[in-house]
Amino acid sequence: ITFLSCEKENIKKNTLEQQIYFNSFESQSDTVGWRGYAFNFANDVPSIGGKKSLSISGGCILPHAQYTISTQNTDYHLVLKLWAKNLSNGGSVNLYVNKAGYKEISFDISEKDWKLYESRDTIFCPANTSLTLSASAGGFITSAILIDMVEITKLNAGH
Repeated sequence: ITFLSCEKENIKKNTLEQQIYFNSFESQSDTVGWRGYAFNFANDVPSIGGKKSLSISGGCILPHAQYTISTQNTDYHLVLKLWAKNLSNGGSVNLYVNKAGYKEISFDISEKDWKLYESRDTIFCPANTSLTLSASAGGFITSAILIDMVEITKLNAGH
């Protein structure tokens, strides 16, 4: 028996991607492991979101909202993708390697409507090194941002 198809194979190069963190902030259990002094839930979400997002609005005491991603047992490159919205004076979301001298991914959240933020570049994380995802808004001047659908993806060695 022979099977023929006119469809092109949908094969991408470097498809060995692995999601190492995803959060849509739908319940209290989604903030387990998060630490900080200035985060809560909001009922404002992007069109593809669920029913809630994470609201970050802080003062001078840091961290506002922070989460540590566990170590992986191999070296890898990664990208960050999330939806975010500025409610007043903006804020930022950062992902960094917990080892001196390594690059980070940083987004300034300034759009008043929900926007998809995707890192164009990858960052390298050596084996047995954790990552920190951090979000902040406010300080001396009050501010607030919303984040949702946060995704950190590990790429294969071909990237």
